[in-house]
Amino acid sequence: MPRLSTIGAAATGAFGFGTLIPPVSADYVIVGGTGNNGADSGGGGGGGQVRAISALLSRLQSYAVVVGAATNSSSFNGTTAAGGVNGQSTNTVDGTNTNGGASGNSNAGGSGQEIYLGDYNSPWASGGGGGQGAVGGGGSAVDSPPYTSGTYTGGNGGVGITWAINGSYYGGGAGGGANAAGHGSSSAGSNGLGYNPFGSLKGGVIVSYVSATQLYTGGTVTSTGSGAATRWFHTFTTVGTTNLVPI
Repeated sequence: MPRLSTIGAAATGAFGFGTLIPPVSADYVIVGGTGNNGADSGGGGGGGQVRAISALLSRLQSYAVVVGAATNSSSFNGTTAAGGVNGQSTNTVDGTNTNGGASGNSNAGGSGQEIYLGDYNSPWASGGGGGQGAVGGGGSAVDSPPYTSGTYTGGNGGVGITWAINGSYYGGGAGGGANAAGHGSSSAGSNGLGYNPFGSLKGGVIVSYVSATQLYTGGTVTSTGSGAATRWFHTFTTVGTTNLVPI
């Protein structure tokens, strides 16, 4: 009859974690690329999808990290976070609403308003809809009469999701734009908390674990705490594929 220790070692090896180097308990957040900002009187783009995961990572293999550009998906360790959708741009022909884009979580953006004044050569006055955040809806545009001298305000972007590991927001939507076109005052909507957290509308991946020493290389490495309670963060923001590599 085989020894129990031999059976346990074989089972551990079958999972790819080896017998001498234990796996690492890791927390990671994956964020898809963000939709466009609400330029002029266009709708704000939706925030990228946010996927927060806790899992064991092997110290015997490298892991590919994919960071998506604007509206594109990001991925890590078999999990993908979809990108947000661009908001609608100003339509100077038929006056359709410039709604905010949906988030990567498939939540709809806020509605826009567009006021057509006179013939096709006349100025437009409009407020773009707010981009959808990772949770909840983006705010709708507000156009107040009289439309020849009113106030035009883009909708606010939806609020993103808080990652419990660092308390930061990710996946917020963009605020909608507004343009009174000489027919009153205008102001763009506010971006939602967690909008564009990695810069240039791109997504990102952050991998975190607790260890007395750094266990991997890859991304921008930071840490908090000290000793055995040190928490390490590997932040990946370069668009394309890079790697988390065990030391």
